[in-house]
Amino acid sequence: MNPEQLARFFEQYGQRLKTELQLQLATPQPYAPGFNGNAYSASPPRNRAFAGSGPKSLVGSNGLADNIRVQYDQQNQELGILMPSYWYYVEYGVNPHPEYLEGQGGGGNSAFISALQSWAQTKGFQDPLGAAFAIRRNIWRFGIAPNGFYGRALDRITDILADDFGDAADEMIDTFLDNIFEKPVQ
Repeated sequence: MNPEQLARFFEQYGQRLKTELQLQLATPQPYAPGFNGNAYSASPPRNRAFAGSGPKSLVGSNGLADNIRVQYDQQNQELGILMPSYWYYVEYGVNPHPEYLEGQGGGGNSAFISALQSWAQTKGFQDPLGAAFAIRRNIWRFGIAPNGFYGRALDRITDILADDFGDAADEMIDTFLDNIFEKPVQ
């Protein structure tokens, strides 16, 4: 493949990967089941009325999906998938930390509290700061279930490449996946 063809290939399939990442983020997920799926069976349990499914993102308003960008570096022949740094926590989840419930989890000046407060404000909570502390407490108690959006999107783009290129797909898939890097949006 000449450099222009390779650039077109990466740009086209990079955009398809971005679309697939966004679609995977919009896939309905169980509402806050906790890292181990135990949030509604714990003692005391959460209110089961909130155990439904719906599209979720960490900040609740598609902040992650809306901030995915694709950037091709022609000089290094690398495709960059740029997204907010918290993508990792959406993909892999967050383990519960019940030890923090005893008051050892730090104060309220963290970026985590600020992000939760901003989300609560967007959702119209009367007391966004109080909601942020309550949500953080729930995360310490139950964790956050992994979403797996990134892995599912890579699986899907692999299938798309295989369908589009048939027998030549193996080499193209390897080239494509070997030349992707992720970094947080600054």
